[in-house]
Amino acid sequence: MSATLLDLSRSSSPSLESYIDASDIESEPSSPVLVTMEDHQPLPSVADKGIQNATEAMGDPVSVDSRETDEMAYLETLGTKDERYVFTGEFLVFVVQGRVYRVHSYLFAAHSPQWAENLATAGCIKNPIVLDDISPADMSAFLSMLYPTSMKEHDADTYEEWAAILRLATTWQFHDIRDFAVNELEYLASPVEKLVLGRENDVQDWIHPAFVALCMRDGALTIEEFRSLSLEDIRIITSAREALWFKRLDTPTRKQVCSYVSQYAQCPRNEEEDASESEPEPDAVDLDDESDSESTSLPQTLSVPATTEELKSLAGYLYANRIFSDYSAVFQILNTSNIRTFCDALMNFGTALSDEGIHVPYFMRAVLYRGACQSDFIPLGVDLLCTLSCILRDNPRSNARELSYITEETFKAEIAAHVAAVTSVWDEMDSGHPAYDDFELRLWRATSAQCRLRATFEGLLGDCNYLVRNQTAYTERSDNLRAFIAALCEAEVLNKDHT
Repeated sequence: MSATLLDLSRSSSPSLESYIDASDIESEPSSPVLVTMEDHQPLPSVADKGIQNATEAMGDPVSVDSRETDEMAYLETLGTKDERYVFTGEFLVFVVQGRVYRVHSYLFAAHSPQWAENLATAGCIKNPIVLDDISPADMSAFLSMLYPTSMKEHDADTYEEWAAILRLATTWQFHDIRDFAVNELEYLASPVEKLVLGRENDVQDWIHPAFVALCMRDGALTIEEFRSLSLEDIRIITSAREALWFKRLDTPTRKQVCSYVSQYAQCPRNEEEDASESEPEPDAVDLDDESDSESTSLPQTLSVPATTEELKSLAGYLYANRIFSDYSAVFQILNTSNIRTFCDALMNFGTALSDEGIHVPYFMRAVLYRGACQSDFIPLGVDLLCTLSCILRDNPRSNARELSYITEETFKAEIAAHVAAVTSVWDEMDSGHPAYDDFELRLWRATSAQCRLRATFEGLLGDCNYLVRNQTAYTERSDNLRAFIAALCEAEVLNKDHT
């Protein structure tokens, strides 16, 4: 009996469905094994003959499954099985460019909903999984997160290792490991590396700061940096640097660069605007030479009612980030009991709903994007938007402060505009007679009508470059956002005619 090699070259979203009918490779539970093909004679080179008689070498799969079943039945006679600390003896075998890895499948199921779902469907994946588009170093770095040699620190310590961990954790939906990698790369990655990795792996929090850093630095992009960046990002950086540095002897302040990037890089102007309109002269950019104050950290919690210290911290954060607020961080302190408290603070200390609505698109995208990525946020998101809508409806607009707020109608119109933009892309993607059968081509075509349309779509579902390589993420986020939109219609924050 011979085991067939399965090719799982890392695609947009690796599917595990093809493993359901594969033949078994099983053994008694043991520690993870890594062997090179040169040192392990029974397993010849993948390029030569594949893995032959692997099942026979490991034992008869029927008898192994039977032993496992008998063992579990015996454990049940001893008492109640602990829900967390009873493990099976099932393994996954990966072949990465001639190197073999044999690891416990339960670790993949425990840390990845994607693997958990497919392993539950398949029972177990019984053929070697071939990964030809990553290196053994990448795989070893990733597995070191599941099998650390020390309880005090991680084995990975270089940019290359953590970048590999981020890519695989994103592709395979190991969310906790992805968060670890993002935190580590915050200090290891350069602005260019953050821009590239952020685009590839949908780390939105890196994009804006990376643009700002690259626009502020003294030196221009190097040849190697040009090669690693996309043409669109190169265009944004070079045009921004030219506008900000033209005829200047001093370095633009961070405040000036943040303002420019927020206005021209993160939210492109409508293509329908007069094409002859030139880029603004440097003097048109805010040239206030005051240095930005250091960013204020958020409170860890938001009480009801909020304490003075909590309000100071939240107000300072909203003010320091008033141009392009990191609302994703703000949402982490929200819960069902403090929604109203937060909304009052946002009205009193933030700019999201004032300044004639200039900043409301950023806030709206952040709310809808979080719901698209995390379905459990949807009830909170609906409550948040409903509460703000009611506050704006009841706003007396009797003095200068109240008059600066947008109206409830403007607020709801902003929601409708974002929904209309993403719906138009969905309609094009889901057309019964699409212009192209290929997912990537359909997505590029659907988002190419206007620059603003693509910017809005990416603000709600993620970077298109990421989505074309991760179709599962596109599908899941689209389904979540549709559910979010339906809930907003049910709550009468959004008119059903706009969906």
